[in-house]
Amino acid sequence: MRAYAEALQREVADAPRSSVAGVACRIRGVTKHFGGDFLGARSHLEQALAIFDPARDGELALRFTADPGVLAMAYLAHVLWALGEVHRARRVSEDLGLRMREISHAGSLGYGHAHRATFELTRGDFERAAPHVKALAEIARGHEIAQWRPFSMFFEGWIEWRVGDREAGITGMRRAVSIFAEQKFVPLDGLFKSVLAKAEAEAGEIDAALSTIDSAIAVSERTGQRTCDAEIYRTRGEILFKQDPANPASA
Repeated sequence: MRAYAEALQREVADAPRSSVAGVACRIRGVTKHFGGDFLGARSHLEQALAIFDPARDGELALRFTADPGVLAMAYLAHVLWALGEVHRARRVSEDLGLRMREISHAGSLGYGHAHRATFELTRGDFERAAPHVKALAEIARGHEIAQWRPFSMFFEGWIEWRVGDREAGITGMRRAVSIFAEQKFVPLDGLFKSVLAKAEAEAGEIDAALSTIDSAIAVSERTGQRTCDAEIYRTRGEILFKQDPANPASA
């Protein structure tokens, strides 16, 4: 993916302020994000937003799945959060919400709500995530966009877990993770499995929790996707400590 992203950016070097140049910057930024290079990702995503012209580039949603501004802001919010720029990350996520009010493209709205729900999942704020989860589920049903169903299933399971319906919550999250595995969808594998593993550990299912988090580590090692490595290993340490608090060496 890195080679393709770099090749695309070279091809648009003669038109650095064009719509496609903005797409190229975003793709470079997203690629660096998944590789764990958050500083590099921030630079490219900020450049993509600087190039983005809502009046000119809105029609690109039909060619590139979603509105370029929605995608750039969605990933930038996650990158800024990972870098510790938490207040700016929140502002960018809120700006994403403002952009979503200006568009009607279902794919763009689906991406927007999915990313905003994921952002709040990362923060652990299920109350702020809830309206985006509901909106995403409605888009998936109303527009028959199957790709969003496991997302809404996972988020709904997480919310059920947080409000006290532990069994249904874990069941929903496990089902969603299973569907993602069947689809070979890995971009959010580490985040979702970390959340699921913590829920399993809190339910006393330590072996299941370790199996879930070890699966996330295996995917990270296999794909080179490093976005969630810190969270994965922190979660594994917490589970091991819960398993044997008197002997914290393995944690």
